[in-house]
Amino acid sequence: MDQQRIRAWIRRLLLGACLTLLGAQLVYLLAANTILRTRSLDRWITGSTKDLSLKVESGWTLWPGRVHVRGVELHFADHNLQFSVALDSAVVDLALWQLPQKTFHLTRVRGQGVRYLFRHRVKDSEGIERRLALYPKIAGYADPPLFEGPAQPPLSDADYNLWTVQLDNVDVAVRELWFLEFHFTGQGRARGAFRLQPQRDARTDACSLSLDGALHAGDQTIASKLTGRIEAQLDRHDPRLVKGAEIFKKLSFDIDLHADLPDLGFSRLYSHDDGIRLRRGAGRVSIRAQASHGAWRSNTALSYVTTDVAISQAHAPGVTGALSLSAKIVKPGVDSRLQLSAASRQLLLSFAGTAKRVEHPRARDLQIVLTTTADLTQPIRVTAMDAHLRLAAPALRWLNGPLDSEDLFSNGSATANAQVHWSEGKLARVQIAMNAKEAAFTLGGRAVQTSGALDSRLSYDPRTHRGDVQRLALELPLLAVAVAGTWKSVPGGLRVRTERFAWRGLPPGSFRSRFALDTDSIKPLVPLLISSSLVRGLALTVFKLGQTHAVVEVDRSVALLEMRLTHAQSGSVRASGVLTKENNDHDVCGWFFINSATVNVGLVLQAGTTSVKPFVPNDWWRRRPTTLACERTPS
Repeated sequence: MDQQRIRAWIRRLLLGACLTLLGAQLVYLLAANTILRTRSLDRWITGSTKDLSLKVESGWTLWPGRVHVRGVELHFADHNLQFSVALDSAVVDLALWQLPQKTFHLTRVRGQGVRYLFRHRVKDSEGIERRLALYPKIAGYADPPLFEGPAQPPLSDADYNLWTVQLDNVDVAVRELWFLEFHFTGQGRARGAFRLQPQRDARTDACSLSLDGALHAGDQTIASKLTGRIEAQLDRHDPRLVKGAEIFKKLSFDIDLHADLPDLGFSRLYSHDDGIRLRRGAGRVSIRAQASHGAWRSNTALSYVTTDVAISQAHAPGVTGALSLSAKIVKPGVDSRLQLSAASRQLLLSFAGTAKRVEHPRARDLQIVLTTTADLTQPIRVTAMDAHLRLAAPALRWLNGPLDSEDLFSNGSATANAQVHWSEGKLARVQIAMNAKEAAFTLGGRAVQTSGALDSRLSYDPRTHRGDVQRLALELPLLAVAVAGTWKSVPGGLRVRTERFAWRGLPPGSFRSRFALDTDSIKPLVPLLISSSLVRGLALTVFKLGQTHAVVEVDRSVALLEMRLTHAQSGSVRASGVLTKENNDHDVCGWFFINSATVNVGLVLQAGTTSVKPFVPNDWWRRRPTTLACERTPS
């Protein structure tokens, strides 16, 4: 009897439990589906804040915590950024017991058709209008995404009432990603987990994104056949304590991507009207990048190869040809170094103003290697450079276009070799060797022909912005000047070398130089050096010119260009003097003293005219002002 009562009591207990569970299930089904249908959950989580918005188009549930949803959109914004996540459909497991603590925790997410849109705010749109036009449009936020007043301070603990969002065990199919102007379409898969407590706590677990599609910027395809994988993890941190680029110290990633570049037309987004432009450039690009907590790892590398690229800039020669680019981390860690390399067997130089049927110059065996800093939290700084190339100009007439002259060069060819070496804290060293063959050009209104070689070695200190020439030797064994339709050759040619050349700034804003000039006879060069027919006739008839040695100093300051003939002797004739020109004036003024065994002559150049002072006393030169001014002439 007692056993029968016990069994009956157990049956009643079990029946009550089942009815209770069934009732709870019915209450859950009614309440949960009503909440989903009326979108009460959206309003509950969003509350009155405008920074977080959740919308669920439709949803249903049969089992507590397991929810099927369609048309999900989550929008978030703060002072710096805005983003939107949308899913076509998903099945999620919701931790119901955490909702009273204002924690929206999905312990499992399986979804399809994910769209992720991201953009950051800007101070103003000036100068970046083309980029901003390609940013994703996010419902509820104004365009363009400008900063709205000063950043608001984080909520105090007493006023804090924001929801925490946590997603674990996420595995969703991606169909669209849009970061700023970069728009990915195709197929992808995202896996991972993250937790966000606004203004207090943020982190992601190891997340991965696999891609198979294309990358666009507006209607321009940046990359096709884009495949690969991105893995990333963001350390847990307090957003109040991590500012700006410091977030990179919390980031670890592993990127392995490969794509075809149809062309480089998208680069116009980042160039000004008079800036560098890239065209064509179809090729294959591979990117492997790894970083651990903001520090680059050693197997980071990039490669890009194209057989036909065009690089141009307004009013400057353009470059076309095959090019290969590569980048690799040569020093890993926090204080890392990135090495960038560019190489080409041959590049063609072109210019819009070049005459037809003129052969273009070619740069051969180009090799440029730059080493830069690679700290993700700091601006990039170049720390070393090594470059060399060979330049061949089969027709110097090509230079008439870049120099904006129709007939400066009429004939000749040239070749050159250049090398540049520099590393941080050391002088930049440059070597240039050039050879010209039968170069014909116009100088001072006179036709000149020459063949010869230039050898130069110089250095530059970027810290002080000072440069110095160690060697500059110009050897012109063949040199001729056209006089009255007849070519007059310089016997033995002309030799010029520097004894001093120091400058400041790039391009040089000021310099001090000293040159030495030697020739067997300067007589054929008189028409080139002296424009005045009166003075030229005097020099050719009165003075006996012969083997010549001259020393010339040329100094340029911010306000004045001055050339001093400190010593010159040709045969029995000696000369000295000075030419000056103010930088804002077209006129040249000068004062020279010429002495021979029979006569002393003074020459004054002023306002485009030349006057001769014959038979001046020997001390005429010594009485000149120490600083020659055009309005001051000796009596």
